[in-house]
Amino acid sequence: METLSLLIFSRNDIKNLLSLIQDIYDITNDIVVIDSSDKNERKFLDKEKSRLKLHKVRVFHVVAIGLAEVLRPYGFSKCKNEWVLTIDTDERINEDLKRGIIAIINENSSDGFAIKRYEEASKSGVTSFFTWQIRLVKKSKTLYKGELHEQPKIDGKLSRLPENYCMLHMQELRRGSLSDYPQLEIFERLSYSMYNKKTLEYLSRLIMPGNKDIGTSFSGKLIRSILLGYERITLRKPDKEISNFDYFVFNFMRDLAYLIKQNDAKGILHLFSRELNRVNHINDLKKRADGNENFEISKIIDDVGIIKMLELQDEKTILRLNKAFMNKPQGINLLIQLIKGAYQSRYSDSIKN
Repeated sequence: METLSLLIFSRNDIKNLLSLIQDIYDITNDIVVIDSSDKNERKFLDKEKSRLKLHKVRVFHVVAIGLAEVLRPYGFSKCKNEWVLTIDTDERINEDLKRGIIAIINENSSDGFAIKRYEEASKSGVTSFFTWQIRLVKKSKTLYKGELHEQPKIDGKLSRLPENYCMLHMQELRRGSLSDYPQLEIFERLSYSMYNKKTLEYLSRLIMPGNKDIGTSFSGKLIRSILLGYERITLRKPDKEISNFDYFVFNFMRDLAYLIKQNDAKGILHLFSRELNRVNHINDLKKRADGNENFEISKIIDDVGIIKMLELQDEKTILRLNKAFMNKPQGINLLIQLIKGAYQSRYSDSIKN
């Protein structure tokens, strides 16, 4: 009989973390917490874990690198079981999924499942807006590259759970804004080959066809053929940065799809001006002194991913970073520093040549 590990990433959110653990404690024999909290919060977590007798919980303190996604392989390596559910401190799963999750992994031949995630949930209920998130997976069949809000790749059969099983993004548990994430926009520039992949990735979050990759579905094939046809007609080169017009179209269509799904008429009215401002912002990123370098880094991240670029799949790297930075400034700025350093030491010369 298959059993399940729960994998949770946290940073300075111990109250919500403990609440989550207590909420799902009985469905598993293994709960792994990758904690990147500050020193006092780390001590508080260890104290509360002991006081509440949370014996199933194993905590690993790791330097904060700004993105949980880049630490996924490390987290998977600490899980005892083949099946893993990843869940954040501001998320909960509904009662149906709690009761049924063990049967799901034992009665299906899939290697991973996409779960319906209500993006705006609260104690009073949910809105109609949801996306599909690949969260319940076999760790040996799962590949992460290390990108913001990344959906993993499943080397095998991916299925969509019935809609009575769901994950809730709890509004009252959210901690502030994602103010640090925009700093990573310097590495989110797009070539035409990236443009095509990203379009399909965003589509998959909205429809997630059952038992198949979005690229093999009718919608995916149609959109991909349109994008490739556009490139050929306009003589676009796959490795070149997309034009300002194409940045506008990409962001406009992506955000429009989300706003329609949210029934946000007010947001749609302001979308055109907002996307024009975004294009101006991208132009500013291009004009930076390191603008060309950041575009090359964007392509490397798309190709190999941040995890491989920084060798974060190796526990020795994690231990080295802990030793070097645990008591120094951390977060997104540290991640940018590490990415820049890796590019300049290992990639820049080969690109110039």
